[in-house]
Amino acid sequence: MTNTILEWKNNRLYQFLLLMPIIFMPLMVNVRIFPFVAPNEEPKWMLFTLCVLIVATLASSFLWKNKQQIHIPITISSALITLFYLLLAISIWISPNQVEGIIRFSFWVSTLIVFLIAAYAVQRHSQWLETLIWVSMLGLFVFCLRYWYGYMVDYSNPGYNISVLFSPIGHINFTGDVLIMLIPFTAWVLATHQNLAIRLLAWFSLTTFFTMLLVAASRGALGGVVLGFLFALLISLPHLLKLKWQNKHFISAGLLLSTLLISWLTFQNLDYKFRDLARMSASSVDTIKGIEGLKLTPNVEQPPLLGFWMMVTPYIHFDRSSMYASSTAMAFDAPWLGQGTGSFPFVYPNFSNRFTDFRDPLSSDRTFTTNPHNMLLQVSTQNGIPAMLIFIGLLSFFWFRLAKTGWQKADPLIIAGSMAISAVIFDAMFNHVFFNPASLFVFALLGGLWWGRLQTHEQKKTETKQLSFRGHRVFAGGILVAALLLSVWPTRWVLSEWHVGQAMHQRDLVQMSSHYQKAYDLDPYNFRAVFGIGQTYYRKKDFPQATKYMAWFKEIYPYNTAGLNMLGALYLLQGQLDPAEKALKEALRVYPGYQMAIQNLARVQQLRAAQKRQVLPILTPR
Repeated sequence: MTNTILEWKNNRLYQFLLLMPIIFMPLMVNVRIFPFVAPNEEPKWMLFTLCVLIVATLASSFLWKNKQQIHIPITISSALITLFYLLLAISIWISPNQVEGIIRFSFWVSTLIVFLIAAYAVQRHSQWLETLIWVSMLGLFVFCLRYWYGYMVDYSNPGYNISVLFSPIGHINFTGDVLIMLIPFTAWVLATHQNLAIRLLAWFSLTTFFTMLLVAASRGALGGVVLGFLFALLISLPHLLKLKWQNKHFISAGLLLSTLLISWLTFQNLDYKFRDLARMSASSVDTIKGIEGLKLTPNVEQPPLLGFWMMVTPYIHFDRSSMYASSTAMAFDAPWLGQGTGSFPFVYPNFSNRFTDFRDPLSSDRTFTTNPHNMLLQVSTQNGIPAMLIFIGLLSFFWFRLAKTGWQKADPLIIAGSMAISAVIFDAMFNHVFFNPASLFVFALLGGLWWGRLQTHEQKKTETKQLSFRGHRVFAGGILVAALLLSVWPTRWVLSEWHVGQAMHQRDLVQMSSHYQKAYDLDPYNFRAVFGIGQTYYRKKDFPQATKYMAWFKEIYPYNTAGLNMLGALYLLQGQLDPAEKALKEALRVYPGYQMAIQNLARVQQLRAAQKRQVLPILTPR
């Protein structure tokens, strides 16, 4: 321990290596850059990639200069983690869009790296945790100021999208996914830290967080926080009953309770809270109508586990149960290795409208669902049921270890971790915790903090078996090469998305075409870039080139109804009736009732009839 402390103080590379996730934490919750397609997400994915690339470079340099033997612990959990990532890697090559699989795999690797760094640092360097507290409290203070500024200044403006521009993190559910972890951590800081400045920052942030949850009314996040609090209270009972209350305890309790009271009073007096209440009321009405209208149609295909979905629909609402039912069918279609890492947006449309009684209302001819809003289905649909069982097993093991240690030892940080992981497990059954960059990064950083804290409590007398080997320079070079390779496609994708965002804001066809071309050159697997450049060639009436790109779009996004319809229309314009009919019928199979495809298919049939009469009318596809 003495050697590592000296190493921390004297080695700059080592310091920056361990501090890098802390430095990036405020950026991950605050950065928003327009005109990205998703300005709250894509820049954060780039930050995630950049953070890990810098960490890998520093780690490689440190290992190269310091001749140290490499030690890798061998435990059941480490073996399961290795198997989980192996399944993720194998599933890349199953996906119709394999580059998207590589990108998603790199983000999962980045998550593990940040988690391990945090777990290692908190065990060995007490000043690391203190640095995390200061940097995170300052970063969250900025985040809260920006939220209030946006709420008071932008929220009332016409056209303001409450769901997407809700906070610097983004969508109300994305924000809730992060807050469920920040609330326990910030509450721990407020209750235990004696520095006045830190307490003021923590109090302001925690009060704002509670207000944000009330405004957003994200059911998964609110339910997760309440459930997590009750569980944390339960495992705290042995310590609370033995506690000899002193002034510092009364002060901490008063500060925590005041955040709840002030946030509730603030919410009740916000000028524009009625907008959210109206949204919730409309949602409730739609849900009631959906339940009343949920009558099974005779002789039609039904999803797997039909009885279960019928039973839970009144509690989780039809928009969720229909999505889960369709996703379950997607998982059961490829149970062992899934449909492919990163494949959900590209394969799910083939299932979202398959079941007449459970058609996903969030999927249409213009919109698509990017993830199943459920961590079990997220993993099982893409990587198979075995991978899902490993993932939920590891997460449950983490939760159990926190709960057990929290019950046995009066450690407020461990109890805060129990609250957070309980909230994560609940919220991730309905939202995007392991899909959104901000929540994934915060989970990795704070999860690593809590795991490292566990290790300090559960040090065993017998040493853990380790795989030890020399060749530090080979290992250092391997880390750097792997990091560079895994960062290539995420970087190209983000830059490609930037040009797509630029193209979407252009009215001039030449400028639009230029940006779409640059986006395509950077990432030919970016479906938005491919579709965009196909559209520009269509508008230029260069139908062969447009067909070329839309045919490629079908390869990487095989069940997109808009793409299939456009491809069919292009074939029709060139008189190729057989491929036109095939594409249009496929569009209608994926999305029955798609009017544009129906009209174009009717034109194909009219043209066939006209050919028989040797009359060729001019028909313009839609």
